[in-house]
Amino acid sequence: MINLKQIQWVDWDWIYIFAILWIFLSIICIFQLIFLFDFICKASSFLQERDPINREAFNQQIIGSLWINLLILCISGLPTFSMVCYTIKLQTGTNSYNQLSITLSVIYSLVFIVFTLYYRISLSQFVSQIQQSRVIENNVESNADNQQRYQLNSPSSKHRNHLIKSKEQILTHLPQYLIRLSQTYFMPANDNDNASQQKKQPQKFQFEQQHFKRNKTDQDQPKFSNRNSLTEINSDKDTQCFNCYQNESCAVYMPCGHGGLCVKCATEWFNEKQECLICRKPVESVIQISQSEQNKVQVIDVLAF
Repeated sequence: MINLKQIQWVDWDWIYIFAILWIFLSIICIFQLIFLFDFICKASSFLQERDPINREAFNQQIIGSLWINLLILCISGLPTFSMVCYTIKLQTGTNSYNQLSITLSVIYSLVFIVFTLYYRISLSQFVSQIQQSRVIENNVESNADNQQRYQLNSPSSKHRNHLIKSKEQILTHLPQYLIRLSQTYFMPANDNDNASQQKKQPQKFQFEQQHFKRNKTDQDQPKFSNRNSLTEINSDKDTQCFNCYQNESCAVYMPCGHGGLCVKCATEWFNEKQECLICRKPVESVIQISQSEQNKVQVIDVLAF
């Protein structure tokens, strides 16, 4: 169009010759108005805020928003003004407006450079916050997508059964009692075997135990008190979680039977890995136990499945 105007093939004014450029600059000006409105909202929130910590955060956002507005003004305002001045020059032949646009562009560029250098620390923190927020949003979206894809497309029948199993159904398939073989291993209890073993215990041995207890002297009491204290210390260690050493160990992985963990550690590891922390075998459920007898515990709840 400029070449057609110069060779006088079209008899349009110069302002219409740059129609495409005007459209581009108009779009940029719309973005300028949007960011200007955002700056005004942040400035009003800053004036209404009374907390010093929140005011400091708003101050950093205002500096960043003002810098963005100045940057967009370099792209939209100054080119628009320069094009208008150049169009007037081409239309009238006067250079006064053209020189004014050049002078204004130089002054504005210097102001923008000084503002950027003066607030470079706040601007770098503002840009880093924007990048961190975008990274967090991307991570949250990717984790949600991966979790949904894993639940829908997992080939394991265990995860498909999780969608239809209920806690009551799992409890019906679990043993009611477990036998503690060690601090970290449990196996299902056989009530019939336990009862038969108790019935087969010789009565003579029971009478000997009673007679032995009755003939204890006062000299043996300190020894037994020391043994009892050591037993209590060992039992306290056995009941502590071997992972955090703070909470009581009352969780067992099924079906492998490994335990020794507290509710928090067991459920957190299960939600992350879905496998046993000790043997690394797949875990179908995490159960909660309660001490019933000396080496026998009762299953009271299903923590996770």
